[in-house]
Amino acid sequence: MRGFCEKCGGIGFIAGVIYQPVFFAFVAVSIYLNPWFDIRTGALSDLGSSLARYPWVFNGGLFITSLIGVVFAFNFVRKLEKPLNLLWYFLLASSLSFMMVSMFPEDAAVFVVSNYITVHKFFTLLGFFIVSLTMLLFSIYWIKNSRWRAGGVALLSYGIVSSSLAYYFGQPGDAILELAVGTLSLIWAYFTLYYHCSVRLDKNEGA
Repeated sequence: MRGFCEKCGGIGFIAGVIYQPVFFAFVAVSIYLNPWFDIRTGALSDLGSSLARYPWVFNGGLFITSLIGVVFAFNFVRKLEKPLNLLWYFLLASSLSFMMVSMFPEDAAVFVVSNYITVHKFFTLLGFFIVSLTMLLFSIYWIKNSRWRAGGVALLSYGIVSSSLAYYFGQPGDAILELAVGTLSLIWAYFTLYYHCSVRLDKNEGA
């Protein structure tokens, strides 16, 4: 197993494996500690606000997840073949955005624009936008490659369908949509790991 990880990216590979599971684990613990939380009407950020019990669990978990995302971006995605390797900047930017979200809870009165957009809201929207754009660009690249077309189509289709259903049935809250994007990120990360490892092992066998 150690040899396989080293061939496929070492610590970057490990970061990709645990990237989203770590986040989901902290979310699950936070929900357990806050039985009042309603997944249909709330947002995950509620678990890190001053109204929550042990808000540091959610905020700390999001910060740790973001750090792992930085490691995944720098030590794995950056080493993909061109032009995919350029998208490590996107993953880095989204990870740093969510790191800011963890440091500025949703009820922190720190604003970016006048008294309208808080730091928390700004970086939340920015982070989700960059994540969505990253997965879209990966999907398009894979769709253009005949060997990986099925995976690209599946990822893109799942993203559109799951996000649409989560948005429609998850109102008036945002938690279900946020979890849907998190699940999509998990699938994307694992597919990226499989893709890169397959390409690298094929090159090693052909050498």
